[in-house]
Amino acid sequence: DRREEPFWVDRPEIVLFDRPGFQGKARHWNDAVKDLSDKHFNDRAQSVRVHGRWRICTDENGGGRCLDVVRDIPDLRAVGMASQVSSFSYIGRIAEPPPILPPPQR
Repeated sequence: DRREEPFWVDRPEIVLFDRPGFQGKARHWNDAVKDLSDKHFNDRAQSVRVHGRWRICTDENGGGRCLDVVRDIPDLRAVGMASQVSSFSYIGRIAEPPPILPPPQR
C-alpha cells in the first residue's frame, strides 16, 4: 500500500510566505511550479509550510541548488534558501512499480 510510504498524503500542499515565521503574504499550491516568476513570487519566500514531501530549488525548472522539504521551515535562512526559491515540485509519491507478470504458458 502506497500509504505506508513516509510523507504520503492524499492532498499535497506547499505554502510559501514572504516573511519568516509563516508571516506576510502567503501563496498556496498543490502541484509543481516550474517558474515562480510566472506567479509573481520568485525569490520571495522566507518561510515554507508543507504537507507531503516537496523539492524546492533556487532556479526555474528544478535547477540550481535544491532541498527536499518534509516539514515546515519557519526561516529559510536556516537552510540557506531565503529569497532564493524559484521552483518546486511534489515528490512525495513514488512511481507505481510495474506489475509482476506470470511466466508465459507453454
